[in-house]
Amino acid sequence: MKKAIGMAELMTEWYGVHSKESKLAWEVVEDISSNDFTEATKGEINTGEECLVELMDACEAMEELERALFSIENEKVSKE
Repeated sequence: MKKAIGMAELMTEWYGVHSKESKLAWEVVEDISSNDFTEATKGEINTGEECLVELMDACEAMEELERALFSIENEKVSKE
């Protein structure tokens, strides 16, 4: 957004307020500012939630592995 505004200001300075270059640059700024970014934001949130779920699954798998290793270790000790 900042780049688009900077470009629009530059086009206005170089070509004048009523030039087609200036008007086009400001239209780009308007288009960017009027876009609805909720879908993009929602995607990031979903990705974060998915990462959290994957992390929880990984933690559960690690706990299960730890229990299995502890069980094997206990069996070795009891056989000795």
